[in-house]
Amino acid sequence: LWYSVRRQDRPEYMTITGRYLVGMIITSVAIGVSAFLPDDLRLLVWAAVTLGWVGGTLLVGLVAGTTDGIEFGATATESMVERFGLFTIIVLGEVVVGVVDGMGEVELDVVSMATGFLALVIGFGLWWIFFDFVGRRMPRRDAGAFTRWTMSHLPVTFAIAAAGAAMVGLIEHAHDAQTPSTVAWLLAGSVAIALLSLIVTVHSLADYERLRSVYAPTSVAMAIGAAVAIAVGWLRPAPWLLAALLVAVLSVIWLVAVDRWLRVRETVVEASSPDEA
Repeated sequence: LWYSVRRQDRPEYMTITGRYLVGMIITSVAIGVSAFLPDDLRLLVWAAVTLGWVGGTLLVGLVAGTTDGIEFGATATESMVERFGLFTIIVLGEVVVGVVDGMGEVELDVVSMATGFLALVIGFGLWWIFFDFVGRRMPRRDAGAFTRWTMSHLPVTFAIAAAGAAMVGLIEHAHDAQTPSTVAWLLAGSVAIALLSLIVTVHSLADYERLRSVYAPTSVAMAIGAAVAIAVGWLRPAPWLLAALLVAVLSVIWLVAVDRWLRVRETVVEASSPDEA
């Protein structure tokens, strides 16, 4: 299909489509060959393909300059930004699915239901932080920022999906004195990765300079929150307490953001005449 499109391209686009076609051919061959490999080796091939695409995209972004040039071959549009937001909403549904699956595996009592509720709020916290900072906002019109904006969504969505997977084990072990290490690290690590990745995303936004008074302090809050989340995962408290502590981390970050947004509005009102306000 990509070859048939390339045959109809104008000359100035031949380099871009040719580069992409070569990548698709290599990927198709590698994935096809991996079907005949042992399980462990197959996973290594898939990882190599994924890293190849991510690394290649980052490399192109570094050398292309701006997204306006033909040599880059991609630019952010409102439709693209909306689709990234919609995809994030879909992935956030994994948190809900994970909580529902976990509740379906245990006898419902106060501790299990409280753990499930707190686990669900973790998903809400990631949802609010993403759309308060990143959702519906355009990246800067340079290839490096666009590439960072695009690629940083990968660990964000990966982390959200991983958090959803951790919800099942969290609720299943709701009555344990300590959260199992695999569940604790998966959930706390996912929250930390999501927060750190969102820092990269917000720094690539076109609004970052205009709203530095919002994004700079919240970026610091997210970095501190990621460190606290790692500490929580290392301590491995009871499942309900682990979830509660992660909810507290996300709540503080969200409150910092709300405070900064309100300060921006106050500044705008003070700088305007009564009629303009």
